[in-house]
Amino acid sequence: MEPFVAYLYRVFLYSFPIISIILPFFLIAFWQTQTAQRLMVVQKTSIVLIFIVVNEASLLAPRLQLFSTLHWNWQGKIIDVIWVITFLHFYRRLSASEMALTHKLKPDSLRPVVIVTLVATFIPIVFFVFGVETQQILRLYCFK
Repeated sequence: MEPFVAYLYRVFLYSFPIISIILPFFLIAFWQTQTAQRLMVVQKTSIVLIFIVVNEASLLAPRLQLFSTLHWNWQGKIIDVIWVITFLHFYRRLSASEMALTHKLKPDSLRPVVIVTLVATFIPIVFFVFGVETQQILRLYCFK
């Protein structure tokens, strides 16, 4: 089997379980909406499905020489970020509020931010107390 065909099979095999879990929810949304709005549901569903496949494809892509010595898949993460930025730039049907990109803080939005910040700060402290390698944790947080 050719390497590219094997790569496409791997992308399909990794994407299929995620899509099969998500697809029933989109079918429910499709049947619950009015006929005039079903096209919008289909468009947004196709965007999500394409994103899942492209995400898996970027994470499973063979590594370039530049990224081959790195421990985690930085190449896949960079491709994911470029893909999302490119998509958001060219697909103008989604508004900034639909993408949750707003410049204003909404009432009561400070509490979730503080909770997430405290949890994100507390987790590495627990690892440091229990003796996990500091450099390994730092790399993991940089990657995530």
